[in-house]
Amino acid sequence: MPKKIVPSEQMEQALRENLLQGVMDLSSLLVTTSALWIQRALEREREVFLQRPWAQRSPDAKGYANGYEPRTVSSAEGPVEVAIPQVRNTAEPFRPKVLEILKNRTDSLELLSMQMYVGGMSYADVADVFRCDLGIPNMSETVVRGL
Repeated sequence: MPKKIVPSEQMEQALRENLLQGVMDLSSLLVTTSALWIQRALEREREVFLQRPWAQRSPDAKGYANGYEPRTVSSAEGPVEVAIPQVRNTAEPFRPKVLEILKNRTDSLELLSMQMYVGGMSYADVADVFRCDLGIPNMSETVVRGL
């Protein structure tokens, strides 16, 4: 029976292989590395929530790790795919704080773009501000319209 490994270990193995083969451009490297760090943070949050390391059994456990749910997190470099840890048999639901932090950052950018648009800037002007002044690459008029 193959050994189970957490998603962050799978991601790290794939990243290592891609780097050794030289098949990643900078944008892919940023997205993949971001996904790895977000995944590690999510897994650590579950360990703290359950008060024990992943896959460790305990007779007095107050809940169990119960797989993962795929989720896509938006970023300026493109979509970041992560696996949200799930739990079962707990008194309260597990809600990762990492996702709330990331969502709040996106909400701030959305609010900023709306304020600039309402203030009279065109979608193209807003995209230019994000690209040139704020250093957010891959920001286009179409992306701004979608915010």
